Amino acid sequence: VKLTTATAIVGTKGVGSVTKVGKLKGKDPKKPEETKGTVKDVTFKKGYDTHLTEVEGFKAKPNIGIKGGHNLENFEQFILDNFGNQVKDINQAVTKTSHPDISGIYEVKYKLPVYDGLSKENGGKGNFTGQWKEYKNPKTVYDPKVFSDEQILKLGREAMEEGIQNGRVRIDSRPNAISDEIIGYAEVDGKKLQFIGYKDKVTGEISNFFPVIPK
Repeated sequence: VKLTTATAIVGTKGVGSVTKVGKLKGKDPKKPEETKGTVKDVTFKKGYDTHLTEVEGFKAKPNIGIKGGHNLENFEQFILDNFGNQVKDINQAVTKTSHPDISGIYEVKYKLPVYDGLSKENGGKGNFTGQWKEYKNPKTVYDPKVFSDEQILKLGREAMEEGIQNGRVRIDSRPNAISDEIIGYAEVDGKKLQFIGYKDKVTGEISNFFPVIPK
């Protein structure tokens, strides 16, 4: 994997936040509200890397599901560890679609077994109802056999810097919004890998980012 070079300063203030991934209401994703400016230093919140590499949690709601875990092995292992009584083969739960240009990047759709919460079976989740819940938001993951955690983090940092420098910052104007969305690109073997990240409105730090496969 050929990586380009860039520098970034990792911030030490604050704690990384998990921001809901999805379209911003009232905004056309193809025509984001942009803000331009030059960037000397792009800083990253403490823990920004955890969202990319590790599973941060799970909520059994169709529009939430598994939080973080963009490392394919960690994502799949979380499913096997927590739903292994029903998921004997990861392909029962996960469907992968390869990036059209870049090896080792996948979009995954997944479904997980549903429990009734009425017993201590299945790790306290209850009895298996026989149903499976599909989670609405596909997740983009990287294969750590192709990209190491540090390689993908480096690419993401480059992409955040590139996105800010080129004004691809979508301002979230909702009253309760805590971050703005950044769309950036990093080069991999002559191809452009897109990342989406979130910039804290108060501190200006990047709280998290992840690769995506453009539609």
